[in-house]
Amino acid sequence: MAKIRVNFHMGRLLGGGIETSLLTYLTNFDSDRYDVSLTVGWQMKELDSFTELMPSNIEVRYLVQNQILNSLKIKKIKHGKLNVIENIIENLVLVPLGRLIYIRNFKKNISNYDIILDFGLSLPLECLNVDVPIITFLHFDLHTYLLGKLNNTKRMLYKFNKFAAVVTLNEKMLFDCQTVYPELVQKFHKIYNLFDESLIKSKAGELIDLDFGNYIVSVGRIQEDQKDFTTLINAFKILKIDKQYTGKLVIVGDGHDRERLEKFVQKLELNNDIVFVGQQSNPYKFMKNAEAFIFSSKSEGFGNVLVEAMIVGVPIVATDCPVGPREILQDGSCGKLVTVGDVNMMANSIHELLVDSNKKNNLITNANKRVKDFTVKDNINQFYSLINNIINER
Repeated sequence: MAKIRVNFHMGRLLGGGIETSLLTYLTNFDSDRYDVSLTVGWQMKELDSFTELMPSNIEVRYLVQNQILNSLKIKKIKHGKLNVIENIIENLVLVPLGRLIYIRNFKKNISNYDIILDFGLSLPLECLNVDVPIITFLHFDLHTYLLGKLNNTKRMLYKFNKFAAVVTLNEKMLFDCQTVYPELVQKFHKIYNLFDESLIKSKAGELIDLDFGNYIVSVGRIQEDQKDFTTLINAFKILKIDKQYTGKLVIVGDGHDRERLEKFVQKLELNNDIVFVGQQSNPYKFMKNAEAFIFSSKSEGFGNVLVEAMIVGVPIVATDCPVGPREILQDGSCGKLVTVGDVNMMANSIHELLVDSNKKNNLITNANKRVKDFTVKDNINQFYSLINNIINER
């Protein structure tokens, strides 16, 4: 029996949760039944941190490799903004030209695939009018994205209508999609992200080559409009000064707001107590050895790091942001939920975990049971069924 030819697609490969989920899919896909490849829209050179982690059997093909076309995209990601002239060049010249090359190269090999998995919902509209079924994955809070934006609502309706199926990552996302677009209700399917529990636990056991003493930890892309590390830093100040916490705060990750946050930490005179360790290929060892894991996001599509923290057995304090944390943490039974942006509530909740061992152990016990719902086997089998059903219906 011939293998089903599956092509995953991403707009670009950076060091985020979506890429981590993609890597887990690619690593665990059944190579006896499926011939799997990966196309990536824009080659980001030094920012393509996940390229070297790809399984050796996965062919990776970039659609736009010209570094002149990609140069300002790379600069914007690294520094958070472009100057006026660079913005004009990027928007009027480089993006349109790159987009034409992107679309042309995507369609060039379309006959080589039986199904396409638009993993980051990044394919241009012109790429959706092809004679190959496309499944997309929704990695963001639809309600927040559409709020008060009629054009976005219409645009997403058009895009969703082109897909054979839309995978949502949790029940709240599924509910939002089916409520906003009832005419497409059959297209939406909930499948949790995949987590390789044994691999994560193995990596968590590796030694840290830095000595922090006692510490709490947060992991994520340093992008303030979503991750809100400012609230965490202010909560840590309360923890340090009012609660006499003697440990440190370790922040794992990188992003264009890192320099600004480091200056903010210096202004608060906490630069000896808050440590930025940058992007790490193995964040799990930092999570495993922490006294608590803190999640401060304003919004999420899922919140992979929460499941990873549960797997390594660290107690969690998380903002009750849309749309993942409440469902992942089962309404607070697997980790403490706090109001988004509430500095005092966050500080008090962290302190409670640090001093109340019964509360901490109860959360860890519940979390250890909950992670079984995110196993690779159960969720990837749901995805195989979805693929096979779509292909068989053609």
